[in-house]
Amino acid sequence: MKCTLFILLIPVICLGQFDVKENFSVKGEISSDDSQTAARALFDVYSFGAKGDGVSDDSPAFNAAVKAARSAKGTVIIPPAPKFYRLNSTINIIPDGSDQIWIDIKAKGRAGEIRYFGPSNTAVFKIIGLKGALWEGLNVAIEDGRTGCQVFDIDTTVPANSSSFNTFKTFYLNLGKGTNNIGIRTGAISGGNADISNYNFENMIVFGGGGRDGSGKVVSIPGQYAFQNLGDNTLSMVWYGGFAAHCDRVYANRTPDGSRRGNGSVMFYGLGGSGNNIDFEFAWEQAYVLSGGRWEAGNKFLRVSDGAYSSIVVEGLVIHDYSSDNQIEALVATSLSLKGIQISKTHGGLYKNCISLNSNGRNAVLNMQNCALSSNIPYTKTGSTKWDITVLGVSKLDGVWSNGFFANEIGVRK
Repeated sequence: MKCTLFILLIPVICLGQFDVKENFSVKGEISSDDSQTAARALFDVYSFGAKGDGVSDDSPAFNAAVKAARSAKGTVIIPPAPKFYRLNSTINIIPDGSDQIWIDIKAKGRAGEIRYFGPSNTAVFKIIGLKGALWEGLNVAIEDGRTGCQVFDIDTTVPANSSSFNTFKTFYLNLGKGTNNIGIRTGAISGGNADISNYNFENMIVFGGGGRDGSGKVVSIPGQYAFQNLGDNTLSMVWYGGFAAHCDRVYANRTPDGSRRGNGSVMFYGLGGSGNNIDFEFAWEQAYVLSGGRWEAGNKFLRVSDGAYSSIVVEGLVIHDYSSDNQIEALVATSLSLKGIQISKTHGGLYKNCISLNSNGRNAVLNMQNCALSSNIPYTKTGSTKWDITVLGVSKLDGVWSNGFFANEIGVRK
């Protein structure tokens, strides 16, 4: 039998070197790089006039790219800037008319690549009615001299309906030195009109402008919150991984003066932090989970300040080298479960108290299991609230309990 060999010759095309802008698709091109942006038009901010030179105002180009992507339900591409993108005004992610908006954003670049020079009391990104979006790689800094600004101000309006089922990942946010600057604010204006829900924040890093004084005490800038939730229907959110440091609050669903509070049902997994005034402040009767991670060198880890009757689970994490006693404080009746946590100090010694139950109201529950505390006593209680307390397998680091407390105290009603 005779065999014939066929050889297919494929020409090789050599391409020249691309500059930074040519590494990304331009407006109108179709993406196939991942499932979230597949078959969506890409809109590169350079194609709309962005310079990234740190001098030119790039906000008109960003808004033009957003407008084009809004019409096409496409993706805004933000390539690395030669220096950084300067924004002098807000980027509006807002529907045109009564519809919701579908826009992805994909950025790549160093921290501080986008810097906000806009007026005080404004947002870098104003978001209304966003649905099913994937935003990744944004690095945003609020420039010094601005106060009351938000990197992301997420809200709803009656015609725009909900803003939900969105994923923000691999963000780096710098709040600068201004008071009341916030990383993510939800539902502050009209959040009660529709849901702001089912947001996933993945590997998000937020730095406030605070620090420590000469004695090592935490000094934060008032009102600098990594995440502030003020909407009545703002709930069911998850923050996976990441880090938050030098903030007044990492998360709070209330204003600093307590005049306004938002909903809850927020879960935090594998998140860590350092040097914050209060890491978490809960003020709505919802469910919260704080799971995994290391928290250090702060002032207070958790405060439950309002909204009895919350259900809170704190599990599998380390609270280390805090500058004050009462790292966990319940000012209202709540259900508080502490499992597998460690509250410790680097150089030994003991806190006077790690957990403070101070409330006047309905019956409450404290359940502590498999915890290790650097404390003279495991908890203290004041006020008239009756707490059902279970302490099981809880140990004192480098010592034994005194004052009538034992390692296993089960089913005590106090």
